[in-house]
Amino acid sequence: MDIEKIFLSPIPVPELIDRIAEQVVNRLRATEQPKPDDLPEYLTGNEVEALLKISRTTRYKYTKEGILTQKKIGGKVLFKRNEVLKALNYSQIKKKARW
Repeated sequence: MDIEKIFLSPIPVPELIDRIAEQVVNRLRATEQPKPDDLPEYLTGNEVEALLKISRTTRYKYTKEGILTQKKIGGKVLFKRNEVLKALNYSQIKKKARW
């Protein structure tokens, strides 16, 4: 089957391939984990939840179980970056164990 003869859209096949590749790259970048050095020293609860891909309830559970340690700084509850990264490894291991 000759792919050049398949009619997918009025866009030429090479341009269509480029557009699809660009969208794939954009989606992959959107799901990349930030590098540890790119993160601030302290993270908010929302940032922790987004990084670990967990719910607020799970964040509370991790805090209660001692997996995450929160600190009150300037009236805000914050989490230390290196402890969150350790919890990220724990979270990934736990998710793999469920499969």
